[in-house]
This record gives sequence, structure tokens and C-alpha cells, in this order.
Amino acid sequence: MELSKQIKRHRVALGLSQEGLAEKIYVSRQTISNWETDNTYPDVENLLLLSSLFDTTIDELIKGDVEAMEKTIANDTAKLKIWTGAFLASSAAAVLALVGGIWVFGITGPVIAVIAALYVLAIACCVACTRIAKRNDVMTLAETLAFVNGAPLGELRAKRDRTRARRWVLIALTFALTIALGFGLGFAMAPHVFTIA
Repeated sequence: MELSKQIKRHRVALGLSQEGLAEKIYVSRQTISNWETDNTYPDVENLLLLSSLFDTTIDELIKGDVEAMEKTIANDTAKLKIWTGAFLASSAAAVLALVGGIWVFGITGPVIAVIAALYVLAIACCVACTRIAKRNDVMTLAETLAFVNGAPLGELRAKRDRTRARRWVLIALTFALTIALGFGLGFAMAPHVFTIA
């Protein structure tokens, strides 16, 4: 992205080290390093501070990056949809394997192994979704695009804060509900499996 080059160019032009720039905009030196190596992207507040310090507009700072951000958001959205679908499919398959497997074969090692593998796959899908969202900070990119297009940021920030506050709770609740449903169905089937002749 062009922003990383712009930050470094302006920093060098002002005769600032990464640490010096970090002190002026109240971030760590590592944050500046991450921006200059395209590992992370500054949020809206930091873009404002940078544009003020560099005596330039945000448009000039991020010129060329808007299209890249739009592609990143589109790619991340597609990946998140795929991983979410995989999570739902593996969770449903685990429940079906629990019910069908125990109904047909009883509680055996292979049935338990299949169920466990499907639950592990569901957990891996949740982790993949979380990593994609965290790594790319999709909400911050969306806020930046909204800012560039003149859209209000208040609702996006509020939504981001609500989403981040609930993310792990929703993942934990979904996982707990899936396990509870699976075990509930398993116990409901238990009389059929353990009938005494």
C-alpha cells in the first residue's frame, strides 16, 4: 500500500526517527514500524494526527490505498462467510453424527472420534474467523473508507465497540449451545442405545 511509503517519506523529510514520530502522535515505535512495513494500518484518529503533523491531507496520504482497502474488505468478507459456513456445516454434521452414529452404531470409538473431529473442525473455523477479523481490523478499514467518503463515523465506531465487546461471548455461547444440543440429543438417544434385553 502507498500509505506505508508516504509515512516513511514524510517522517524522513521531517528528520524524525520512528521513535520520534511515535512520541509526536502518542503511539509506540513498533506501531510506526508496522505502518511502514504494511503490517497494520493506522486508524482514523492516527490518520488525522499524521496528516496534521505532515501538513498534508488525508486524501494525499492514502491516495491509492482506497481501492486496496475496498478489495481487502471484499476479500475478508468472502473469507469470513466461507469460514462461518464451514463452522455451521461442521457443527450440524457433528450433531447429526452424534444422533445418527449413536442411534445406528451405539457409543463406539469410531463414532466418538468422528464427533470429536467435527467439533474440533468447528472450533478451528471459529478461530479462523477471529484471526481474519483481528489481523485485518476490518472495522477500522471500513471506518477509514467512510471517513474518506464523508460518511459519519459515530455509528461505525459504536458498532465496532459493540461487536468487539460481544465477539468472544457470541463464539463461546454458540459453541456451548452446539455442545449442549449434541449432548442433549445423545442423552435422549441413550435409552435406545442402552436398552436391556
